[in-house]
Amino acid sequence: MPQPQEEVLRVFLTDRDVPCPVCRYNLRGLGSTTCPECGVRLDLRVGSIDLKLGPWLLCVLAVAIPMGFTGILAIIASIGAQRSAFWGLEDWIALGGLWAMTLAYAVALTVLSKRRSRFLRRSPAGQWWRAGLWTAVMILSQAGTIWLISWYL
Repeated sequence: MPQPQEEVLRVFLTDRDVPCPVCRYNLRGLGSTTCPECGVRLDLRVGSIDLKLGPWLLCVLAVAIPMGFTGILAIIASIGAQRSAFWGLEDWIALGGLWAMTLAYAVALTVLSKRRSRFLRRSPAGQWWRAGLWTAVMILSQAGTIWLISWYL
């Protein structure tokens, strides 16, 4: 018969020195499911010692940072477009380009999120190779954004 999770946690902590994840208090021999030092509720989980999130975070940041930069520029340009009576065709093309790039970054971030588990199942070398590729593509796309802004100015 399966034991309740609280009992499994108490049995696990009976003879192990495990620090509280919040305050680092030693939970050895704990009789409850809350830390006596800071009061945080505790549970027992399975984790992976092989899970390295560095390449995954590099990919996400390589897309999220340019998306934020380009999105802010697009918002500022849109506000300027509403307030200006002197916008020409080039201005609208530049604004459309900024919004298109922001949308492309959002799509790329969605694709990355949906394929996270597939990414993490690859070898560490494969993860770093893909992270480098994503970063290079994002650097080139940001160079395109900067070119678009310089063309506009």
